[in-house]
Amino acid sequence: MNAEHFTELNTLISVKEPTLLSKTDLDKIMSAEDEESLHLLLQNTEYHFSLNDLSDTLTIEKRLMNELIHDFHFAYEESPVKEIVDIFALKFMYHNLKMLLIMRATGQDLNHLLTPIGRYSMNELRHVVQTLESAIIEQAIVDEIASTWNSYVTYNVVEALDIGMDNAYFKHLRLTEQKIDHPDITNLVNVLIDFYNVISAKRGLDDRLAMSDLIEIMSDEGTYTAREFIELVENHQINQWFDQINQLPFDRKFDKFRDKMLDGSIQSYELEKLQSIYTHSFLHEKRREILGPMPVLRYLYGKQMEIKNLRLILTGRVNQLSNEQITERMRPIYGETI
Repeated sequence: MNAEHFTELNTLISVKEPTLLSKTDLDKIMSAEDEESLHLLLQNTEYHFSLNDLSDTLTIEKRLMNELIHDFHFAYEESPVKEIVDIFALKFMYHNLKMLLIMRATGQDLNHLLTPIGRYSMNELRHVVQTLESAIIEQAIVDEIASTWNSYVTYNVVEALDIGMDNAYFKHLRLTEQKIDHPDITNLVNVLIDFYNVISAKRGLDDRLAMSDLIEIMSDEGTYTAREFIELVENHQINQWFDQINQLPFDRKFDKFRDKMLDGSIQSYELEKLQSIYTHSFLHEKRREILGPMPVLRYLYGKQMEIKNLRLILTGRVNQLSNEQITERMRPIYGETI
């Protein structure tokens, strides 16, 4: 992969970056006195809501996701290496496949949970789920879908669809990283898979899930096997794993999380918070790189966090959450040093 091939895309990213909301912007939105003031503030952003939209959580979600869909489509159109965009887009594709498989199995209408992000259209995904074959979608994906459906047919358990698509996602993510063969992207994928495993192990052990069931929902595509992650959580040794993957060893913001890892008091929601802070910080460290694939990944991650923050603020207002309740759940903000 030639880093200079990304020059044109990175120039476009540099034009889009100023449209992302700053902490000041989000503070103003959160502190708006009423819906009319909020509506006026949002008119100066990339997010365009009518006044009536702001009182309906379903419409808020639709508007936010449309903006995210737009940016992923832009990234796929402009990226010289589509696999780079796949790093963050694959989770949407496999989520869609999971929902479509569940719809086929149960007859439920889950169309409102579909998000058209990924290389393949929703019509193509619907076709492969119904027929278990495709002339468009790569064969490895088709095989995973067929295998997952056959597991459901054999055991008649809907959870088999959930587990099958999650495992297929992580396998595809690892293969994509290996194909790209870029050290920073390898580190990023390690973070995505490993945090999923650590959080799953923590939750499963807290819920006293059977060992066989816990191993089944975890991925062996991480830097440790599923069983090794479980042992690390059981023995309060998560810090050993984190120290190994941490590419920012002198950053003191992680110390409070490590302390809780050491005494075994860290909770799954704190691990989720650590994941977002670490990923943001890792990508923020790459902000001076103007060549190569990191600018578009940094932008796409920042956009996803922005969507999460706006969702929290706007739906929080509808549900009458306090600013304090909203603030404590906020994700990192693009361009901000934590």
